[in-house]
Amino acid sequence: MSNTYIEHSFKFIYTVEPRGDDKSIAIDFCHARQALWILNHFSHLEIKKLELSYRVHNGYRQRKDTKYPERKLRKKFTNTRELIAYLFHQPYQISHFQIDFSNGWRIKDQPYMGMIFQTNNSQERQELFNRFCDIAAIPHIELNELKKNITHVVQHDGKLIEIGQFF
Repeated sequence: MSNTYIEHSFKFIYTVEPRGDDKSIAIDFCHARQALWILNHFSHLEIKKLELSYRVHNGYRQRKDTKYPERKLRKKFTNTRELIAYLFHQPYQISHFQIDFSNGWRIKDQPYMGMIFQTNNSQERQELFNRFCDIAAIPHIELNELKKNITHVVQHDGKLIEIGQFF
């Protein structure tokens, strides 16, 4: 097992990319779709619109050739805590989701990339990212000082490396 794999599996925030609109940020959480518990940090916000696509997946009890169709979740929820409580008891494999909140915020997942968080202004974006930095136990990173639309790898100590520096 290489050090890269060990390092990646024990980090909460893997990459961060401030978007050019100064309101949104793309964050790659390690195993983002499996780590939907992060949505519990938004339980104080009211859900305005929810788009969630899923497949039923019964694990080892499911035959190999059984393929369930992809479906859209039609059940309504008022906040993310109710959504997580519902999903916890379902054998769903989530393929896509987007949550619009009544305060104008939006959370959208990106396949294999993490999540995009859209806020109303750069101050809200910075406060949200500071909350994630606190959860990850790294020092706060000033997003306005980073290059826009450039992905940065977050080290364990909070230092950043531009993704272009790897190649």
